[in-house]
Amino acid sequence: MTPPMVDIHTHRPARRPDVVEWPDGSADGCVGMHPWHISPAGWDDIRRRATEAQAVGECGLDRRCATPWDVQTEWFVRQIELSAQLGKPLVVHCVRAYDEVARLHRLHPHHPTWIMHGYGSSAEWLMQQGDGIVASFGAAIMHPGKARRALTACPPHRLLLETDTSDVGIAAIYECAARLRGIGTDELRLTVWRNFGRIAGLRTDGSEALF
Repeated sequence: MTPPMVDIHTHRPARRPDVVEWPDGSADGCVGMHPWHISPAGWDDIRRRATEAQAVGECGLDRRCATPWDVQTEWFVRQIELSAQLGKPLVVHCVRAYDEVARLHRLHPHHPTWIMHGYGSSAEWLMQQGDGIVASFGAAIMHPGKARRALTACPPHRLLLETDTSDVGIAAIYECAARLRGIGTDELRLTVWRNFGRIAGLRTDGSEALF
């Protein structure tokens, strides 16, 4: 049986029966403090809601936003620690800060999986990281560039897909990714489904329904 498509990070939930998705800011998705919108007053609420969520985030570092760098770093580290305390994956927002994310990951090597959402760095950076970091690719793979090259180089067990804020549907992203990797969409769906199950700590062998 062909498994559902997994949309690991979306701001526009499709609520389709053939899609398992982690909506941003939702108890059935991920809860965290984005570097664009850091509010210390909201920390207690995030910690409370994160206990019920599937993952912590999205959080991270962004050199293009107005939030001071030291503030971004402080709150990213807090959420790294929260992810570890809860034993839940970390959904990472990263813009022009991949080396700093890699440095922080080396300081927290045994924590739950970090999901580099909307992956946009090089294939080389991805291959330099260990299995504790996985890449989630979105609509950027529809066009030539670093994300597309990284997708084709990404080890199968470290591959996820997402829509994020894009108008492009998850089915189109799966079709594009399968074509670029030279495999069928059913094979890709199975690969991502198994990766999702491993990262989320869920059974994805088809023997039981997850949702």
